[in-house]
Amino acid sequence: MSRILLTGFMGCGKSTVGIRLAALLDRPFVDLDAVVEKTAQCSVDQIFADGGEEVFRDMEAEALRNVADNAVCALGGGAILHRGNLEWARREGFLIYLEVTPDVLRRRLVQCQTVRPLLNDVKGQRLKGRALERTITRLLKEREVYYRQARAIVPASDDSPDVVAQYCADAYSSRNESR
Repeated sequence: MSRILLTGFMGCGKSTVGIRLAALLDRPFVDLDAVVEKTAQCSVDQIFADGGEEVFRDMEAEALRNVADNAVCALGGGAILHRGNLEWARREGFLIYLEVTPDVLRRRLVQCQTVRPLLNDVKGQRLKGRALERTITRLLKEREVYYRQARAIVPASDDSPDVVAQYCADAYSSRNESR
């Protein structure tokens, strides 16, 4: 059995789909950000504020390497950009990219109340309007080259989380059968 790792931009549905996929496959679900927060005993936002992104990414990399082999894991949106994480994820798990259009991402992120440090301005306030759009577009463009190296790319803009979870299960099953 191989761990299933969900990657994609913040707001693409990794946690929501991951919970459903884990239930569908009768596997445990792990949210990597939650693991980091539990280990640090503070929020991701606080880790960024106290130590910066590099400290957070180091903690995230360590947590990733401790994900159980049978788990479905929602990675942080930038997890695979950090030193060696993409290679590790491709070698040690089945990496799935949940692909969502920039417009849908923006809409989801505007509605979402989750604190996302990379979508804040220098004063720590949430970006809005054109500034938010520009930041999402820039980050997605930077990250997409990494996301696209996943073993499977699953469209996640238009379908319900249950349908996307089924697409992920199907991708995982078909890849295992072709080995």
